[in-house]
This record gives sequence, structure tokens and C-alpha cells, in this order.
Amino acid sequence: MKNNYRYFIIFMIVIITIINYIDRGALSYAQAEIIQEFNLNPVSWGAILGYFGYGYIFGALFGGALADKKGPKFMWILAGTTWSIFEIGTIFAGHLGAAFFGGSALAGFAVFRVLFGLAEGPTLSTMNRTMANWVSPKEKGFSVALGLVGTPIGALVTAPIVVGLLTFTNWKVTFIILGLLGFVWVLIWRKIFTNLPEDHPRVSKIELQKIRSIDSLIKGESQLEKTNSKNVPWYYFFKNPTLVMNAIGYFAFLYVNILLLTWTPKYLQDEFNYSLASLSYIGMIPWVVAIITGLVGGKISDKLREKTGNLRIARSWFTVVCLFFTAICFMLIPTVGSATSVLL
Repeated sequence: MKNNYRYFIIFMIVIITIINYIDRGALSYAQAEIIQEFNLNPVSWGAILGYFGYGYIFGALFGGALADKKGPKFMWILAGTTWSIFEIGTIFAGHLGAAFFGGSALAGFAVFRVLFGLAEGPTLSTMNRTMANWVSPKEKGFSVALGLVGTPIGALVTAPIVVGLLTFTNWKVTFIILGLLGFVWVLIWRKIFTNLPEDHPRVSKIELQKIRSIDSLIKGESQLEKTNSKNVPWYYFFKNPTLVMNAIGYFAFLYVNILLLTWTPKYLQDEFNYSLASLSYIGMIPWVVAIITGLVGGKISDKLREKTGNLRIARSWFTVVCLFFTAICFMLIPTVGSATSVLL
């Protein structure tokens, strides 16, 4: 790990991203037990899945601001701790709703899913802040890809892990186990991470020189110190077309991602009569290639930056092309009549 401690930090971010996605996707695989226990209908269940997004919106926005102000270490610990609490707390949601919200289990799940989404929202923005602090501009595409690869890996392993737990125990014990995983990660993270590599004893002078090198900067890039020295008002972000379009791009990416993660299991069960056991491996299929293309995409983005010297081509247009083909594939799903075609 000599001269490459930053990659260990990225590895730990991959781990928490995987935990993040397993936690948010677990509800979809536990749906049969929950619906039966609380006598929910399909409309109510769809609402419960959707409430997550309301909290996620504000968590992403304010979490990113806090990561800038308090530092990414503070935000990682706060987010990981709180979403693990609400993951475990989900087992009480229906009963608390019945007791305090006019007998409505739905209201209880709504509150917990909103709070859970609020706690998970800062993940991507805090990851970006961490990468800005810990990697050089020329490595940023692949480094972010490494961090984001936890997304398809998390989606990939959610099915076998959650289904496996549900097979040997019930949904409540499953949620307790998943919540405890988050707490374990937080305890480790407190010991191994600092906001800046300059403050970490495991980061050598050679590695720090690589991270802070200005030799390969191109037009539109700046050093971390220059970026942090500017006092930028909050409303600046809403006036900057690049940042606004970047936010829309993230929305498009996450909308499809979360919908496939939460909606696909029930869709396959309802439309094609898949059993919970079969979902443990069928649910993995769409995410296998995403792991490969995520990493390759990061390399391609960095290569485009190197070859063209144009950040718009390397970081923006490359993303636009990928999302265009994502949209085409996504819109084709309801037009096909077999599970094989859906997964393809």
C-alpha cells in the first residue's frame, strides 16, 4: 500500500456504497412479508418505495454542503450512522405508524423511508468531495468510477445477500443485520480516514506529490487549494448551467438505477411468477456488465481528457451518449413480453 494509500480509501468507499445499496434495496425483497403483515395493497407499497426519494433529495443537497463545510469525514460518519439507525428502525415503522399516526402503518413506513432517504442522500456528494481531496485531476475519472462501482456491485449482491438472509430468518432480523454492517464500517472509517491526505501519517511525500501535481492540469481544472480559496455563495450553483445540467444528469442516472433496483424484483414476481429464491440470482444479471463498463468508462473518460484536452468531451458528452443509450434500453422494457428480454 506504499504510495497508494488513496486507493485503500477508495476501496472503503466502494464498501460503504455496496452497504448503502443493499440497505436501500432490501425492502423490495422483503415486500411479501411486509405486505402480508400490515395488509398493504400495491398502491400503498408503491408509495412506500417512493417515499425514499423525498428524503434523498434534501439529503443530497444539504449533505454536500455539510461535506464542504465540516469535511467529508464528518459527513460519512453522520450519514452512515443515521441511515443504519433508520435501517434497523424500519422494523418498528409499521407498528409506530399504527400507534401514533391514526392506526396507519403506511404513515409509519413513510416517515422512516423519508428519514432513511435523507440519511443516504449525502453519499454521492460526499464521495465527490472525498475524491476532490484525495486524487489528482488526471486520475479523477477512474477514481470516481472506482467509487461508483459500488453501485452496480451493491445492486448485484443485494439479491443473493438479502434473499439468503430472508431464507434463514425473517425480514426484521435481516434489517438488524444490515444496519449493524453500517455501524461496523463507520467505526473502521473513523480510524483510517482524514479529510485531507496531508493530515494522514500513511500518505507518503511521493504519493502526496502525485495527488497535488499540477503538471497535467488542462483548461478548466484547478488545484484543490485554489478551489477551496473561493468564497462561493450558495445560489451560484443554480446560476451555473454546467452544474445544473450535471444535477439533471445525476437525476437521470439515479432515477433509472433506483427504479430498477426497487421495482424489478416485484415486477418479475408479478408479471412472470418468479419466486423469491429465483430472484437471488436472476436479480444479479443486469448488474454484472455494469461493473465492467463502469470501470472501463472511467478509463475512457480519463483517456478522452488526455487526448483531447477538453473536459466537455471527456466528462460531459461521454456521459450524454451513455445516458442516451440507457434511455433507449429503459423505454424498451415495457414493450417486451418475456423475462429474458427484460433482463437483456
